[in-house]
Amino acid sequence: MNNAKIISAVYGTKDNAYVVTCRVQQMADQGKVRMDVNNENFGDPDVGHTKHFAATYVIDGHQRAVACVEGQSVDIE
Repeated sequence: MNNAKIISAVYGTKDNAYVVTCRVQQMADQGKVRMDVNNENFGDPDVGHTKHFAATYVIDGHQRAVACVEGQSVDIE
């Protein structure tokens, strides 16, 4: 099981974004370390535009951050 505590996570564009903190926490709680960043996992806050993902989390007492573009994967570990 992944022991990450997700502080914040967002997915979208500068004009329209979803706060996906709870969803990312659920995925981490299910043991997912590698997360695919796409509309299937997070919804589509801005149809027809490329989305970006950013998350801040704490694991083993260390704060970390990840970011990527739609279609990539991030590792929460």
